[in-house]
Amino acid sequence: MNEQNFTSQSQVFDRIAAGWYSFRHRSIFSRELSALAAKWQTGKLLNAGCGCGADFIPFKDSFELYGIDFSAEMINQAGKYARKHGFKPNLAVADMQNLPFEDAEFDWLIAVASFHHLKGQDSQLK
Repeated sequence: MNEQNFTSQSQVFDRIAAGWYSFRHRSIFSRELSALAAKWQTGKLLNAGCGCGADFIPFKDSFELYGIDFSAEMINQAGKYARKHGFKPNLAVADMQNLPFEDAEFDWLIAVASFHHLKGQDSQLK
């Protein structure tokens, strides 16, 4: 994602974060995520494009959780959500195309409703 696109999209999500938090208290894919949590059982999990944090719930008891989002306000909302639901993910503002982590640092990755924010098919497939 180029710097200008990153900034404009993150600004939009900064503006809608509080409303998004109020709207999306449950994951739209809770059944699928619960199945993954049961299959994977444990490990270090990255939630790329974590938004307000609802997608962490099936993983909160058995996984070491990390979340990134390009919106600082979404990260704030994810922290609020985590405190409300009794878990402590490691959260950071970051671009999923320039991850601030070492290669192969995570056992698992989820990216719910995030890839469509990447520009270009090549970017989405990398």
